[in-house]
Amino acid sequence: ELNLLIENMPFPIIVCDKNWGVVKFNLESKKAFSIKESFVGSDYRKWRESFFRNCVDISPENGNSFQAELTLLNGRNSGAFSLIECPIKDMFGYVSGYYCLFSDITAKKLHERNLLLLVHTDPLTQLYNRRYFFKYMEGVKNEPLTFYFMDMDNFKVVNDTLGHKYGDYVLTATAAIIKEVFPEGLVARIGGDEFVAVIRGKRDDDENRLMTKLLMDKVEGAFHEEPLAGIVGISVGIAQTDGSDKDLDDLFA
Repeated sequence: ELNLLIENMPFPIIVCDKNWGVVKFNLESKKAFSIKESFVGSDYRKWRESFFRNCVDISPENGNSFQAELTLLNGRNSGAFSLIECPIKDMFGYVSGYYCLFSDITAKKLHERNLLLLVHTDPLTQLYNRRYFFKYMEGVKNEPLTFYFMDMDNFKVVNDTLGHKYGDYVLTATAAIIKEVFPEGLVARIGGDEFVAVIRGKRDDDENRLMTKLLMDKVEGAFHEEPLAGIVGISVGIAQTDGSDKDLDDLFA
């Protein structure tokens, strides 16, 4: 009856003895983890450590069971599982073994990542948004940083005379250029036609001038054809901090 119950579980379950030796596992375990009959008798805990990464204990304090979130190893890191390990007690209250129950939460984790992406990303340019930029700054504000503040030249002219279709194109193309010029930095759209790139560490004046000229040349070159030729440009301001400046508004100014 116990075997029948375990086999009909719609999720992977592994049963161990009191020393964590594998006693039994069901068909769902075979499918999920590609384990074979020789798995019986193995050390379950060693297998868990070798098969999964990011074992995050999320069990309540002083709880009777261990609950965790796991990610598959060995190139299968797209899979995520929730795990509950709970003791099996006999009629006298002694632990005689453990059952280990896995639940596939891959789709749930993907949904959570997509939601975070929506919350933190500007939908037009796919850059980080203003909300995420300030959240990021809270974590690095005590470090030496270099800021490049950018806004488009004549962007209102583009929107007013050519329409928002051209305006959106200018913004998305410029965002791609900024990411190309600052691949190691965090790049965000913080306003309508305003962008910021944050680089960890301070840079010398020559390097700043080089990066600024490169960016301006690339933007000008991207819009050299009609009807945008001679209209679109970008202005860049640079601010640096050794980590002692706490006020972002001062850096923006």
